[in-house]
Amino acid sequence: MSLTKLGPSGWRYFAEEIATGREDYFARSAEHPGRYLGRGVEAMGLAGAEVDAPGLERLIGHGTDPRDGHGLGRSYSPDNDNVVAASG
Repeated sequence: MSLTKLGPSGWRYFAEEIATGREDYFARSAEHPGRYLGRGVEAMGLAGAEVDAPGLERLIGHGTDPRDGHGLGRSYSPDNDNVVAASG
């Protein structure tokens, strides 16, 4: 596994490529559904919850709550690729 900075549009990679199994050349088998991890999601009560594409877009693409889209602190534009929305 490696870490990389992820801009707001980066959620699409995870939702479209990884979720469809196109990364199987690494894993050689189907991926398990993604899960939320880390202190931030622990505070939100989401630790271990399954990630879906709409929630991923809300969280990484817009900086909002993945459940309902409400703001999480300072927001940013999903068109601003200078923002580091996540690292993964």
